Amino acid sequence: MSRIALFVFLFFSLVLEAAVPPDFESEVRLRLDSMACLVEIGRDEVVLSYLNRYLIGNRERSQRILGRSYVYFPEIEALLREHGMPVDLKYLAVVESALYPEALSRVGAAGIWQFMKETGRSYGLEVNSTVDERYELRKATLAAIEYLRNKHQRFGSWALALAAYNSGAGRVSRAIKRGRSKNFWRIRRYLPRETRNYVPAFIAATYLFKYYQDHGLKPEPPSLDLQLTERITVYQNLSFGRIAQLTGLDLETIAFLNPAYRRGYIPASRRGYPLVLPRRVILAVVDYLNVGQGGSKDRASDFSEEVSSFRVLQQPSYRRETDYLQVIHGFGEQDCLSSVAAAYGCSPYHLLVWNGLRDTLVAEGAELTVYLPAYQLRYHPELYRPLRPLPSGKWSTPPLVLSKSAPRVRPPLFPKGKYYCYVLPNEMSLLHLVHFFGGLNIEQLIALNKVQPNVLLPKGFVLKIRPLEAD
Repeated sequence: MSRIALFVFLFFSLVLEAAVPPDFESEVRLRLDSMACLVEIGRDEVVLSYLNRYLIGNRERSQRILGRSYVYFPEIEALLREHGMPVDLKYLAVVESALYPEALSRVGAAGIWQFMKETGRSYGLEVNSTVDERYELRKATLAAIEYLRNKHQRFGSWALALAAYNSGAGRVSRAIKRGRSKNFWRIRRYLPRETRNYVPAFIAATYLFKYYQDHGLKPEPPSLDLQLTERITVYQNLSFGRIAQLTGLDLETIAFLNPAYRRGYIPASRRGYPLVLPRRVILAVVDYLNVGQGGSKDRASDFSEEVSSFRVLQQPSYRRETDYLQVIHGFGEQDCLSSVAAAYGCSPYHLLVWNGLRDTLVAEGAELTVYLPAYQLRYHPELYRPLRPLPSGKWSTPPLVLSKSAPRVRPPLFPKGKYYCYVLPNEMSLLHLVHFFGGLNIEQLIALNKVQPNVLLPKGFVLKIRPLEAD
């Protein structure tokens, strides 16, 4: 298993001798004494040294690590829950790679979970010059879960399972034999020096994420394009350049979200490879692939680069302020954080960090900030996506597209059939409309018009506002 990325442990090696301010130490020790942690917390100076670096010595780096969690923790948490593993194991990825997707250690361990080539292959990861799945978040996380479960079953201790992740099960077994104990702190001196500091590093990473607010740290969140993503399976050869043409994304964003492809393209495969892109543009690629494959993956090899003169049929605006809507959800009596997250297509972790929450217990009536794509870019815009069920609560949106001075008046309506209707003067979504005009009900608009609240409707669209008998 990994020897730990060079830039992680060597970065901290000088800290072990560093002096810790007395007031800092007393404050931290009080929290450590009451902190829930996956492993036993020993009163160890190494933990304080790591925390000194996280919280005092290099705060900017810590804020970047906290921000990267917005990208990686949602999926890691979901996979850990799905496989019945403790969610706090996610902090191991912080120790291994500082959540840096391109992490590569001096001994060749790669990716967020820092797998060596042969270890990765033994857990089903493909590693070659074109595809290196040690960098693929989902597959590497599943491999890490399997490894950790096996070692926990063997040693009966998460601290020893973590130590085995770092130095191998053989070294841990020998240390247990020499120390005549399965307590990490009792056998610690018999482990390699790097492994002795490994569990303290895990404790420090846990503390960082639980108490960073108390130390005035502010995460540096990445763009919403990197946070709100979706995954599809691609069977044909597809270059990053073609994806950029389809979506308007820059190559750096595509490569960041798909670091497993080492040569800038996804190779053709009958089993398929994952492609991760921002949710707001993923459908443009889906449509394009469906056209090229004729709806069947068996024709993937027949599709060539001949379609080079295509054009995207719906041109988006890539100004950041119009790419996403900020929605306020009023937390209802029957709501829970996971159900609200599922309804909006994000994760509970997103709701926590977007709203500065410390735990999943949210009071009824609390207003939660949620972000949604302002549109869904389509290569074939006539295809529609099914509606997701809406959570209870209220909807609103700040004026991200419309002027801040927009009047709060009712729209001019005209009767048509059984409804009062309104013709859209510009492209806008139901959320924009509710913000622009007063007295409209978002749930009623969705039910009457059968469209998603964040989909941009074209200019001239005839929108049903309410039934005639409502008056």
